[in-house]
Amino acid sequence: MKSVSTLKTFKNNGARVDYEICDISNENNVIKTCQTLNERNEKIDVLVNSA
Repeated sequence: MKSVSTLKTFKNNGARVDYEICDISNENNVIKTCQTLNERNEKIDVLVNSA
């Protein structure tokens, strides 16, 4: 999976990165994803949406 390869590249260069898959057509899924991200991170500097 390309995203896993990219994630490893960033981590190997010292970045703290993660990804989460979210179906934005489902409001409950969006809420759950936001809660998960907030629990995992003190703050979020960059958030990328890619379709």
